[in-house]
Amino acid sequence: MCTTLVHDKFEILETMEYHKIEDELKFLFYRFVPRFDFHKAACWGQLLEFKRFRDSLTHPRQDEDETTLGEYKRITDRGLSAVIEIINHLCNGIFKKPLRKQLLDLKAK
Repeated sequence: MCTTLVHDKFEILETMEYHKIEDELKFLFYRFVPRFDFHKAACWGQLLEFKRFRDSLTHPRQDEDETTLGEYKRITDRGLSAVIEIINHLCNGIFKKPLRKQLLDLKAK
């Protein structure tokens, strides 16, 4: 059995399916952090941008990459910060306490 997002509602299915990570995260948010606003939260948009970047590295459509080292660093720093912020929101919702300070300190300034 698995859950799937259909028209902003989650349904339980009898079959196994592959799900996007953003759908799995949305499930956790809807369940534990219902007031999280996906449209206004900068970390959510940054996470999706980071996922697209990761996908472009894992499944390149072009042979050559003209991305500069500085651009790689900027996208990676921003993506890591978004991941940490998302995890922190979920920790607050699920465990009622924030992520450990040492992990929060990894966020790019």
